[in-house]
Amino acid sequence: MLRGKHPHPRPLSLQAGEGWPKAGVRAFRLARICILFAALFLAACDDLSVRVEGPPPAPVGEERAVAPGGHESLSPGHLERAVERVAIPTCRRPMGAAVDRRGRIWLACALLGELQLIDPDSMSIQDTYGPVFEHLFYVDLAADDRYVVTAGMAGQFLHVFDATTGRRRDAIRVGRSISDIERVPGTNRYLVASAQDQTVTVVDVGTRGVDRTIEFPGHIGYIAVGKTGEIAAATGGLWVRDERGTRMTTGKVYLFNPNAGDEGRVAQSLTVDRTSREPVFVKGDSLLLAPNFGEGTVSVFDVAGATLARKLDVGEGPERLVVDPDGEIVYCLNTRSSSISVIRVSPPTVVRDIDLPSPPEFAAVTPDNKMLVVTLPARTGAPGETEDTADTAGNRIALIDIATMAVVDVIPAGDDPAALTASPDGRRFYVSNFLGNSLSIFH
Repeated sequence: MLRGKHPHPRPLSLQAGEGWPKAGVRAFRLARICILFAALFLAACDDLSVRVEGPPPAPVGEERAVAPGGHESLSPGHLERAVERVAIPTCRRPMGAAVDRRGRIWLACALLGELQLIDPDSMSIQDTYGPVFEHLFYVDLAADDRYVVTAGMAGQFLHVFDATTGRRRDAIRVGRSISDIERVPGTNRYLVASAQDQTVTVVDVGTRGVDRTIEFPGHIGYIAVGKTGEIAAATGGLWVRDERGTRMTTGKVYLFNPNAGDEGRVAQSLTVDRTSREPVFVKGDSLLLAPNFGEGTVSVFDVAGATLARKLDVGEGPERLVVDPDGEIVYCLNTRSSSISVIRVSPPTVVRDIDLPSPPEFAAVTPDNKMLVVTLPARTGAPGETEDTADTAGNRIALIDIATMAVVDVIPAGDDPAALTASPDGRRFYVSNFLGNSLSIFH
């Protein structure tokens, strides 16, 4: 609300003069009372007359950024004819985002645990649901688009909302300290990793029931599930705080069947400082790839034999793997070396490294398989870093032409771009800006 720009009207203070006729005094007093009530009515309605939840949608990156000394830094994008940049104010600390079949965006916000529905065509917030008071980081549309599923970082519940009414249908307890969630493709079944309980819980949100809970001998940080749902993988890769202080967990990789209650087979065990991150299945679920953060490698597993086939050398600090629509190429995001390693699946080989101006965090391939879109959050707070040496290349979106494997444009996003998702037709990309409390739209 626009406090200060439209101050509340103050009641008039009038006094009757001496010698006025009584009838005139009564009329004057009646008029004063009417004025007073009118003023109070206007004051009460003042906050309702203009209601603005935040600044209106504004273009992002219309001006060129100028670095200290007057030198032009990263441009706001030289593909202006193809790139539309708009920022929509959102709830506080937006993280996960999902798009339903109607093209609407469901946004999970971490500060209070709110779920927000946004119409990208009108660039308006349709509604806000919650708060659930968990730091929501994950949101997904179930296979039939009837339910919106969300969960909190280090939370305990899988929250199920009705996609039509927005009403929360259930909060399913799935364990302590949720670390990752994956949906079995084409179903309403979800695998939820609980880091503290060292379990993976299989939940059917259609029936809103727990199918089974699978226990593991170690902490679970990340999970992946095959296309059929008959095979899944789990890795460590977490920081754990206990009586010994804060430490990184071991890098075990487990293969297991989520339809059975087994504890899984250990396919790899790394030392603590070389722990594995997010795995992915490729080549018809016959291979599993897992990046090893401290080692600078990607492990390739034969799924049938649960054996390590080979390791591929990639950049430093590999965190996340992104598979292209054809399943033939995997992009490895290396945070410490600010690069992307391009991996060919058949046979598993690193074919190229692409340098970036800042460490990558998320990436997605356009449906036509022509462009790789990468978020580059700002990197600050490094040891010995000053204002003059701080990384100013962050808070950007990098566009990589897949035909040439070259960065063709770097354009501004909001403050601390987090989740990245695409519209159903692939013409737009949506980026939630965690510190900017906004959603950027790129066309």
